[in-house]
Amino acid sequence: MSLTHSLRLVLENTLPLNDFLSSLPPSGDGWEEEVQDVYDDYPEPAHIHVFLAALHHFKPSVESIIERWFDSMLRPALKMPGLGTQARQQAKDLVLNAAQDARFARRLMELYLLDVINPLGEDILEYLGREKERETKECWKENLEWILAHLQPVRLLDQVEHHFTNPEAKVQLLLLLDVLDPEQLVALANHPFLESLLHLLLTDHSTTCITIALSILTKLIISTPKQFKLRIPDLFAVLARMMCRESPLIDSDDPIAHEAEKSPEYRCLFTYLYYLFPCDTLDFFRRPMDTGTDTDTERKWDQDKIRMLSEVLLRTHITHPFLLYPEKLFWEEEEALYDSARIASEGMLMDVRYTSIALGERHSGEDPDPDTGRLLELYSPPLPMPEPSPTHEEKNPAESSSLLSTDTEGIKQVLASLQHSLLLLQTQARFTSYLQKQNVKHIGRLYQDRVLARNAEVERQGLYNKLRNYRAQVVRLESELKEHKEQSYSAKTKYLDWNTELQSKLKELREEKRDWLREAATLRRGYNELEALFKAQEKLLNEASQDVSRLQTEKKASQHKIDRLNTYEKQISDYEVTRTLWEADFTRFNERKEEMEDLRSRMKQLEMRVQALYESGHDQEHTIETQRKRIEVLKAQISRPSIPTPPPEPEDESVDRTVKKLRQQNMELRDELEEMKAMVEVLRARNR
Repeated sequence: MSLTHSLRLVLENTLPLNDFLSSLPPSGDGWEEEVQDVYDDYPEPAHIHVFLAALHHFKPSVESIIERWFDSMLRPALKMPGLGTQARQQAKDLVLNAAQDARFARRLMELYLLDVINPLGEDILEYLGREKERETKECWKENLEWILAHLQPVRLLDQVEHHFTNPEAKVQLLLLLDVLDPEQLVALANHPFLESLLHLLLTDHSTTCITIALSILTKLIISTPKQFKLRIPDLFAVLARMMCRESPLIDSDDPIAHEAEKSPEYRCLFTYLYYLFPCDTLDFFRRPMDTGTDTDTERKWDQDKIRMLSEVLLRTHITHPFLLYPEKLFWEEEEALYDSARIASEGMLMDVRYTSIALGERHSGEDPDPDTGRLLELYSPPLPMPEPSPTHEEKNPAESSSLLSTDTEGIKQVLASLQHSLLLLQTQARFTSYLQKQNVKHIGRLYQDRVLARNAEVERQGLYNKLRNYRAQVVRLESELKEHKEQSYSAKTKYLDWNTELQSKLKELREEKRDWLREAATLRRGYNELEALFKAQEKLLNEASQDVSRLQTEKKASQHKIDRLNTYEKQISDYEVTRTLWEADFTRFNERKEEMEDLRSRMKQLEMRVQALYESGHDQEHTIETQRKRIEVLKAQISRPSIPTPPPEPEDESVDRTVKKLRQQNMELRDELEEMKAMVEVLRARNR
């Protein structure tokens, strides 16, 4: 399905928009022409959200947005008050993406200055009774403000500085900067536009511009105090001008004009200057004439007025605790701990108004000091609403036609005053909202520190209890260590004795091991001999099996073929008998094989025993032979008649007993030798 056909189905409510977007490829060629053709056929505002969704999906290039889509689709979409939130955000994202181009960003700034309602111009009179057009302009202004506010801060400040030379655009540019987030406004501290802002505060006569610029400068001082350390003279020059600023000559009977040209509120600027630079603030109040810049040569400060107002300001502020250390700034050494939230909150507490509120919240049961309340009302008057112009008083019907032009001028003056008051109130509300957000951040961090402190105290108490337990354990372990040392000494003595005994046993075991090794070598040699014998017997058995097979084959070949049936039956019976015999022989062979395995070890033992008995018998035979010869000699001596037989001596009797004993042992050895020989013959026969 082509893109054109899908778009038409979505516009005709046949295909859901989400299904259409999910079916689109991530990118493609020629889609812009197809979307443009369909958009030319369906230019109604009710269908524009579909085209915005398609553009946001394909993400066209910056050049395509600027040249093709901005004037035809995006700009009308941003002027539609009834456009959906998602479609409006998609249009703003597309324009913000195209604002990467410097020329397009400059064009957006020019549209913001020329194509939206000027808050101090006569645009409001022009759109009276035309609510729809006014809503369109306000929607266009809000969207442009959002886009410009989300530009890169440096690029935005470059555009602001470029257009700041136009006097009619100053209020709009300052309002744009005032609505920026503090994080985006930080870039102004290192931007050349800061010089233009300070120059405006020192030279401009518009209360509205000065009020908005003071709000911006105060936010900057709170966010980046370190960057203003070298600009302290400029800051106090601004404060001095605000204190000495005189309203231009106006008609005292015109309260609206008088209200529009009243001096701006500079108390907040003084509060944060006093909090961040306390010693410099006091030096400024002592010697205000030394404060000034090159732009102040045309005017000298009213020293008496500055001192009078400084007394009022100091009376409504608490004493700064760091005035005792004039050689350093408290927030420089621990800069990481003094962020904008802490500076904003603690700076507000320097003012007695907020200090009394904080103490009232802490001690809610105590009654506030009535003198403090009267003092606060004296030095912080509220901003009054403009009174109706005298031209709005009831007129005589006869005089109404002659005063029509006067009524029109009065209406313009009332509207101008109301616009001026509205801008001042909006600026004050934005600054108050900024301070409230910073207070919320600071309160959250204080609460977190409080929780951490409580946890640390609980942990410290737990560690102290553990320390007490550890000390008791140390005493107990020291006593146990002493006992263990005594036991260790006795165990060491026993160990020496036991080691000596083990050494002797080890020596005996080594000797026994050497004997075992010699015996194992002997057994290994015998085993090798038996294994060779077994292999030879196995070879003979295989040869015998081959002979049997050969003989059976010859027997089969030599049989006659007469009486085949009888011969076959006989052969079958013979085969059965042969198979049975073979199985029996094989079974016996396996049994004999197992017996041979058992007898091998016994035979080796018997051979060794026979050898030992043989050697022992040989020695016995030699002894017997010696005794026999001696017996014969003795018999020969006894058989001689001429020689009288001497009585048997005790020695001869012992010899006889020895001979008898030896004969008996000899007979036993002979019997045992015969048994061993018979057993050896039996084993040899079995092995065969």
